[in-house]
This record gives sequence, C-alpha cells and structure tokens, in this order.
Amino acid sequence: MRPLPPPPGAFGNSQAREILAAWHFDEGVSTLFDESWDDPSEWGEVLGYIAKDLAHAFAAKGLSTHQTLWKIREAFEAEIKKP
Repeated sequence: MRPLPPPPGAFGNSQAREILAAWHFDEGVSTLFDESWDDPSEWGEVLGYIAKDLAHAFAAKGLSTHQTLWKIREAFEAEIKKP
C-alpha cells in the first residue's frame, strides 16, 4: 500500500481533516469518507474540486483542462448509471 501525504495546506491547520480516502485494488475502487455531512450536495462540491484538481494536473502533462473535465464527466456519468 502506498499512502499519499496530506497536502501542504493541511499541515499546521487545526481545522484540516481528511474527508475522503480511495484505494484501487482488485480492479475496483473502495472508499472511506466522513459521514458527518448532512447535505449530499456538499459531496458534489468536493467531487467538483477533485475534478478541477485532476484537470490542472493533466494540463501539466499536455491535456487541456476542458478535455480532461469532459473525459471525467463522461466516465462519471457512465459509472453512476451502473447498478
């Protein structure tokens, strides 16, 4: 297992907390998440932040942010339609 370190902004911030962890193994993904939020739309915001961060990371590799976000959206929509 290769855990990721916390982001730099989390160090020394007393309000920082981990809200989501995801592992890829056995050709699937398993997650743990903070269940204290009452409004599911807050998770929509988190997923949006994650998508934008990924788009910026892929832009550094030469893929446009628009193209990356489109691919993420297509895959997301296909995945949530599965039973």
